[in-house]
Amino acid sequence: MRNGFRLLVFVLAFVTVRAESIEIVERVAGEKDSGLLLPFIENGGVEWRSAAPLWRGESLDVSAELRGATSRDFLLFQVIVHDAVQQNDFHGKNLWRGDTLYLSLDARNDSSMERRMDGSYDSDDAVFVFGLGSMGPEFQYVKSGRSADQPRAEVLRSIVRDEAMKTTVYDVAIPWSELSSAYGQSSALGLALCVAHKDRDGKDLSWGRITAGKTEPWLLNRVALQVADSDFVTIAPRCVRLINEPVSEVVVAVQSVSDARIVARFGNKKIIIDSPAGSARRYAIRIPAEMVSMKAHQLQVKVVSDSLKENAMFDITTPALIVEKFQERVTRLRNSADHSLLTEHLDSTLAVILAAAERLPLERVEHPERVRELVNAIEVISSKLPKENMEWAEFQNRGLPLVFAFVSERDRTLQFYALQFPYNWNPERAYPLTVYLHGAGPDNPVDNLLTAFDNSHQDTLFTEDLIDPEDVPPSHRGFVLAPWARGNSYYRHAGEDDVWQSIAHVLERFEVDRDRLYMTGFSMGCHGAWALAARTPDLWAGINLASGFFSRSDTRFDFFDENVRGLPLVNWVGEMDQRMLDGAIPFQKRMEILGVNSQLEVTPDLPHTYPYENFQTNLGKLMPFRRPDLSEFSFVADTDRHIGRNGIRLKVDLPIDIHALPQFICRLDGNTVRIDSKNTDGLEIVPHELGLSGSITINWNGEKVYEGSDETVVLGEPLIPVRYRWVRPF
Repeated sequence: MRNGFRLLVFVLAFVTVRAESIEIVERVAGEKDSGLLLPFIENGGVEWRSAAPLWRGESLDVSAELRGATSRDFLLFQVIVHDAVQQNDFHGKNLWRGDTLYLSLDARNDSSMERRMDGSYDSDDAVFVFGLGSMGPEFQYVKSGRSADQPRAEVLRSIVRDEAMKTTVYDVAIPWSELSSAYGQSSALGLALCVAHKDRDGKDLSWGRITAGKTEPWLLNRVALQVADSDFVTIAPRCVRLINEPVSEVVVAVQSVSDARIVARFGNKKIIIDSPAGSARRYAIRIPAEMVSMKAHQLQVKVVSDSLKENAMFDITTPALIVEKFQERVTRLRNSADHSLLTEHLDSTLAVILAAAERLPLERVEHPERVRELVNAIEVISSKLPKENMEWAEFQNRGLPLVFAFVSERDRTLQFYALQFPYNWNPERAYPLTVYLHGAGPDNPVDNLLTAFDNSHQDTLFTEDLIDPEDVPPSHRGFVLAPWARGNSYYRHAGEDDVWQSIAHVLERFEVDRDRLYMTGFSMGCHGAWALAARTPDLWAGINLASGFFSRSDTRFDFFDENVRGLPLVNWVGEMDQRMLDGAIPFQKRMEILGVNSQLEVTPDLPHTYPYENFQTNLGKLMPFRRPDLSEFSFVADTDRHIGRNGIRLKVDLPIDIHALPQFICRLDGNTVRIDSKNTDGLEIVPHELGLSGSITINWNGEKVYEGSDETVVLGEPLIPVRYRWVRPF
């Protein structure tokens, strides 16, 4: 009932206009530039390759020429780049860092600045990047109006480098359907090109409003599209995912020697219009968003003439409908789950989605992009969920994480974390636990939630590959915990509390070897890993810091370096990540001067990223270590939340003087505890946390101050309660 109420509120919030029925209106052809034309060819024709270039451009270091054509199935382009050096040492999402070609398209030539206010693209808009990278020819979307799918493989026909001629030839065939359009749907095309010149200090070469992926579809070059004289009919969706749009639209393009009839059905509504014989005409079938529901969301379109016959069906979606369908699907999968943890995983995922949906009516005016982010997240998560049954074996074989939601003890808000289980997990066995803190990114919980289902937008965690039982990667030999921690919180305040509460939740529910806890993080998470682990060094067996040595990172402070003496550190950075490398080198030197067991790995030819393989290698270096049993250790407190370690806590007065931080050094000699402290007038000692029992002796700053039983001892002024509960997992 509660979830149903949430969904009802969400649905009602999106109803803004009343409408009674669908409509069909003739669509006006867009503007086109004279002199710019993509000729029509039959599929397979090659004559367009020898025609005059549509565009030619040159700069000091590079020149290029573009040819193009349209067919019934494809938009065809050939780009010849003349460049003395073709160099791209990257691939995948880093392909853009080398010599590449960007192609920006507005298939219907209908984008407007107003439609871009939510930061989105229409379904017919896309920016592709093509490159001859380190893994050979490849391409991907840079931006697209589609959901998170990758483009179809046939988009890239070839990229050929001729070193003798110093040319690189790009051959591209983009299916009309890839752009949610079709042949004849528009009289013009928005088109722009950028030759990104990265191998030397040369300038990029651009045609139209595009520079290395930053593009404005409504300001692209307008190019006319030639249509053949023969009869045709195409039916294509212009807008069927109503994210922030009030009306859906499907376009019918028809050219016939005889009259054609267009019939549209939606729910119990039907509308008919006749198109007169003659040259190409275009009609928009429009359906208001408030008419879309679980009972009516499919549009059927039929076009008939003496020489033509075409049928098509489209699902019209709204955010409310997408949430409702997702909730229905999760409920169905929940009933099929063969393990209680899978049920909790589904319940937690749904809770996070519903909480995000509940906020949208309040956010969408100033942040319409949040609606699109939620819809994209739901669609991607749905694509990753099993079609029929939730089976525990599938998670074990791939090491996929589960999502666990919880209510924050700090402010009673809904928070969550992802937890990857050990391969072939045995609930009776204790496993190591690695806490992974993510880097900065979109400050939106559903974006982080996606990481637990889809690894395509980040590197380090949660591969979907089958695990080889003969060679289990280090991260799959134990638990890996990845908290959301309020997004870009820098793991401070409530974000820090969420980390501790997540750890406590895992320790309470699962068998964990508490002497094998490892802290790691990338970028902002590297800062967080150091900020938390260096202030709680008695909890950890080792620390891995990756590419987070920047000007705002706590790694720049040296006053609590002594805290980590006795812990192994594995530090990592990519060679091309210059800003982080500049901070990592002095950090490593500080550790070496102190005698900390620390190593810095610099991986060649890598920018600001943390590949899965490097994470596995670094974690593998830490996992042999256990939490050290130290007879001598020190601690410096710079906050009133982290006031000690190993059972010794300092009295911390506010405001804290950064030049006179409370600190102590402890030496254990049998059952004798020797503590030398500065800048504090109070201590609390818990002998059991020091591993001591029976009669103990405490010397403080050279004087014997206690001899007796192993109960908690308070020396000097009593400790002051902190502003927020100091949460530690144990």
